[in-house]
Amino acid sequence: MLDKHTLTASLFLAPLVLNKEELKIIYLRNCLGTFYQDTNKPEWENKIILAFELTDAQSLKITEDIFKNNKYAYDKYIETINNKTYYIYAYLIPHNISHDVEHLINGEYTKLSDTTKSLLLNSTSISWLKKYYESYFTKKVGMTFTKFHEESILNLNKVPIKKGESNDSPFYFIYQIISVLNYTHAFLIKYSISAEILSTR
Repeated sequence: MLDKHTLTASLFLAPLVLNKEELKIIYLRNCLGTFYQDTNKPEWENKIILAFELTDAQSLKITEDIFKNNKYAYDKYIETINNKTYYIYAYLIPHNISHDVEHLINGEYTKLSDTTKSLLLNSTSISWLKKYYESYFTKKVGMTFTKFHEESILNLNKVPIKKGESNDSPFYFIYQIISVLNYTHAFLIKYSISAEILSTR
């Protein structure tokens, strides 16, 4: 099993390199998450990383085609662990919004450029998800990757990672509750997008 990843990483990073139609497709494939670091590839700095567990030829072809035809495609590799095969794809961060990724990592959503805000808002047709994005744009302090940074790092081989907050922190229990809520929200988003796609067929 992969380590859990924050909802924030998937919602805010993937749309920076994938368009709306591509995002719909990966939600229907077995996408395990969007990450900003990979312990197997420490040299992959300033990259957006998508991980998949693809079990059929059609899903693999579709995912490969998306990667090959994407102008931000950077590198990929395959890893097999406990008879499960994972496909990892790294994308370059668009140069004109690279500073915004730092803002996202630091939870500084109100500092995002208009370009990044437009990319995020145009990444979905779901009205409540658009409102979700807009709510972050007006927050002075949002959920940060630094508090949950180990959950947004791809860690297939279970390399020890320094925790953002230790279990001894008085806020640790609150962080765990928020993480569970994020899981629930992620499922709602995935199935909302799936329903949107199926309704247009």
